[in-house]
Parts: sequence; C-alpha cells; structure tokens
Amino acid sequence: MSLTAEQLRELVDNGVPILKLSLREWDLRDWNLSGAVFEGVDFSGAQMDGARLDESVFSDCRFDHARLNECYAHSGFFNSCVMTNTQWRQAMLFQAKWHECDVRDADFDRAIMEETVFIGCRLNDSRYTRVQGREMTFMKTDLDRADFSQAQLYKSTLFGLDLKNVCFAQASLVNVIWLQSDLGGQNLQGQDLERGVFTEANLDGACLARANVTQAAFKSASLKSADLRQCHGQFAIFADADLTRAACAHASLAQSVFADASVESADFTGADLSMSIWHRAHARQCLFDRTQLDHADFSYADLYQARFHDARLNRTRFHRAISDDLNLKRRTGAVEKDPELYEAEVWSETQRMVHFPSDE
Repeated sequence: MSLTAEQLRELVDNGVPILKLSLREWDLRDWNLSGAVFEGVDFSGAQMDGARLDESVFSDCRFDHARLNECYAHSGFFNSCVMTNTQWRQAMLFQAKWHECDVRDADFDRAIMEETVFIGCRLNDSRYTRVQGREMTFMKTDLDRADFSQAQLYKSTLFGLDLKNVCFAQASLVNVIWLQSDLGGQNLQGQDLERGVFTEANLDGACLARANVTQAAFKSASLKSADLRQCHGQFAIFADADLTRAACAHASLAQSVFADASVESADFTGADLSMSIWHRAHARQCLFDRTQLDHADFSYADLYQARFHDARLNRTRFHRAISDDLNLKRRTGAVEKDPELYEAEVWSETQRMVHFPSDE
C-alpha cells in the first residue's frame, strides 16, 4: 500500500495505527509524529531529522540508515525494530525505550538520554560519545565494541553485561551501577568511579590505577590481579571480594572494609589503610610494607606470611589473627587482644552454654 504525505498526516492526526507501509527514504524532517502507532513500517533511509516522536510506538519496524538527528522522542517506544546504522546525533531521548531491537552501528553522539532504557538489544559498535546521560539502563544487551567516550552516565545501570571491549575513555561514571557485569581487563585508569556499585562484577586484570573509587562498593566482586595503584577510595567496600595478587601500592583506602575478602599475595606497599576493617580476611603473603595502619582492625584475619615491614601501627587490632610473625602483635602500636571484643566472646559463649547445654 502506498499513500501520499497528506494521507499520512491525516492518519497520524486522527490516531489511526499505521500498519505495514513502506516509507523508505521519505523526507519526514520536522514532522510531528507524536503519539502515532507504527507496526511493520519500513523507514529505511528515511530523513527524520528534527521529527517529533513523543510517546510514539514503533513495533517490528525497519530504520536501516535512517537519520533521526535532533529528533524528539520523549517516552518513545521501539519494540523489535531493526535500526542498524541509524543516526541520533543531538537527539532528545527522555525516557525513550528500546526493547529487543537491533541498533548496531548507531550513532548517538551528543544525544540527551535521561532515563532511557535498552533491554535485550544488539548495540554492537554503537557510539554514545559525549552523550548527556542520566539514569540510563542497559540490560541483557550486547555492547561489544560500543564507544562511551566522554559520555556522562550519572546514576546509570549496566546490569549483567559483557563490557570487556567497551570504550569508556574520559567518561564520567559517578554513581554508575555495574552489578554482575564483566569488566575483565577493562582500562578505567584515572576514571571517576565514586559511589559506583560493582557488586559481583568481574574486574580481573582491570586497571583502576589512580581512579576515584570513594564510597564504591565491590562486594563479592572479583579483582584478581587488578591494578589499583594510587587509587583514591575512602570508605570503599571490598567485603567478600577477591583481590588475589591485586596491585594496590600507594592506594588511599582509609576507612575501607575488607571483611571476609581474599587478598592473598596482594601488594599494599605504602598504602593508607587507616581505620580499615579486615575481619576474617584471607591475607596470606600479603604485603603491608610502609602502610598506614592507624586504628586498622585485623581481628580474626589470616596473616600467615604477610609482611609488615616499617608499617605504621597505632591502636592496630590483631585480635585472634593468625600470623607466623611472633613479634607482630608485640610491636609498638599493636593491640593483641581487644578487651571489649574478648568480653563479648566470653558473654556469647556463656549464653550458648546456658541455652544449649551439652548432653552428659
């Protein structure tokens, strides 16, 4: 079925769903298509620069090589569409959603993308350079070789994604949620990752040297052989994380938490670990040479063959910590037994005996 521009405008103005039409290479620049419903429509090669697509719905449509630069798509919805090689430069895409779309090689340079959502999409080789993003969401999506250079991704969520080959050069990544994503070998050197959530993420071999990880959460994350040298991470959470063989020399990690973490053979030489918590940490053969350990707490930690040459100890707790260094707990500034913790242990054991007496 073919129709004229006037007929198309009439259908849109009257709210009639537009089904299975070919609008290939149509000139739709600056058209107002807001609120329209398109299903099975072919927009391949169409020029839609400056068009208004607010609250429009597109299902099973084709947009190959279409131009949508500077378009407006507030709350627009794209479902199961093929949109390869599309251009969205400087588009306004507030709360727009893409569901199970093929958006490979798309160009979103300098687009405004607040609360935009991509679920189940193919975004290989797509470009989000200089995007002004806020609270974006990417789930079950292929981002292989995508480019986020100089993008703003404040409070965005990248959940369960393979991000090993994604470019984040000079991007602003504050408050980003990386939950369960694979960042193995990724280069995030010098990046601002403040308050990022890396829970259960893979960062094996990743470079976070000189990065800002203040208040970032790495709970249950894997950072084996990761590079965190000279990173800044006050109040960072590494609970239950795996930092085996991680390089953390001269890092600033004061008041950070390493409870139940595995840091075997990791290197914290010259790091600031003041007031950090290491309860039950596995720190065998870990290097703490020349570290600042004021008020650090290694209670119940495994420190077998760990080295503390010239480390600064000041009220540093080693309550029930395992160590083959007979002099470690006797050094100036070391606290071998925490009186309050010991008293709590005695009380706990007493209560256990009262409520669960052993059978005679």
